[in-house]
Amino acid sequence: MIERIRDERTYYVFPGGGLAEGETPQEAMIREVHEELGLLVSPERLLAEVQTQDEPQLYFLAREVGGRFGQGVGKEVRGLNPPEDGIYNPVLVAFAALKLIDGWPRKLLDVVADVPAVGWPDHVLRFREQPSSPDAGHTRAA
Repeated sequence: MIERIRDERTYYVFPGGGLAEGETPQEAMIREVHEELGLLVSPERLLAEVQTQDEPQLYFLAREVGGRFGQGVGKEVRGLNPPEDGIYNPVLVAFAALKLIDGWPRKLLDVVADVPAVGWPDHVLRFREQPSSPDAGHTRAA
């Protein structure tokens, strides 16, 4: 996950971001995971579509196929963003801890926390949730 420290608040989000011109959601997820976590991933399937006040945000299951965790190449994890964008730290979060952290989307964090006991959902989850973080968005990996 990405630990965000912004406006004196620490919270957690899945790696992700917006689509570049001509990019598919899966391609954006692959790029964002590499930029933010340093991992190379292969998308497996759409896990969730979260509707916010702005636009739907897509969350994919992905399998790690290479790279090195914590070696992201994106400007946000290298500290090259403007200070008002805050800090981005790639972190490993235990499944059980997902229920305890301040993160978004809350419903998806709770689903992922239960994976060791019940497995991944066999269908695409769809729900509406208002962002609790200022950067809760776009195409993300789970």
